[in-house]
Amino acid sequence: MQWKFKDVIVLNRYLSWFFGVGYVVIHYIYPHRHGEESMMTEGEMVPRIFFMTSFIWLLFHAVVAQKMHDWPNLRFKSLRDVYIFDAWLVLFITTPIFSIPALGASQLLMAIAWPPLALHLALNVWYTLARAPWYSLRQTWVRISAIVVWLAIIAGAAIQSFPLGSGHSH
Repeated sequence: MQWKFKDVIVLNRYLSWFFGVGYVVIHYIYPHRHGEESMMTEGEMVPRIFFMTSFIWLLFHAVVAQKMHDWPNLRFKSLRDVYIFDAWLVLFITTPIFSIPALGASQLLMAIAWPPLALHLALNVWYTLARAPWYSLRQTWVRISAIVVWLAIIAGAAIQSFPLGSGHSH
């Protein structure tokens, strides 16, 4: 079987949803305050495996995204331009802050890290529903409603993972 780029794009979309939902769910199942310990190298086995795997996947995701969308257009002529720019913010801002405990211990840096991820995940909902085979899911009010619910779930994960200050207590 020979892979076509379209197959890689579809695989990337499936993996994107797995990891996007996984990032949020892991914060609910394994409560963790950023900055306490690295979920990639310390702590329980499931989040360690998940985050190490997701870190590797993120490199694949970035390469596929760059091939699909090219580099970001900073003139923001469309929602797609915002989406692509935000994806790079997630890669270069959110990922390091989440991955390096010393950075994640900063409330300011965490406040900078979560919004690009939340926006990226919300826009994934927007574009996924836009491709849905059922007209009812493609309607604007349905997509906005789904984004609002998804952002509320993401906010819960963010609040739960936010560092509590210098004491790092639960």
